[in-house]
Amino acid sequence: METKAAEQGFVSAKYKLGLLYSLGKGVLQDYVRAHMWLNLAASKGSKEASEYREIVAKKMTSSRISEAQDMAKDCEKCAKEVDADLPPLPCIKEPGNYRK
Repeated sequence: METKAAEQGFVSAKYKLGLLYSLGKGVLQDYVRAHMWLNLAASKGSKEASEYREIVAKKMTSSRISEAQDMAKDCEKCAKEVDADLPPLPCIKEPGNYRK
């Protein structure tokens, strides 16, 4: 449910997904995806997401943070390119295999 809401642009859902991925609640723990969702929420004005993103970032290497930032940029770009009724999630590549 949260994923669909986040794909549609709801800031609170993006924040919650970031929390879930960081904690591994209902999903495999994945700091790259957590940082990506928190970054997307923070870019839309969520102060909580911005603060928690910094906590998650302290658990990551600089290359993994860069990977998460690249994923967030691609997600934003994809969201602008697709029809509003379609989720941008397919634009997100698997962490660890992101860079060409």
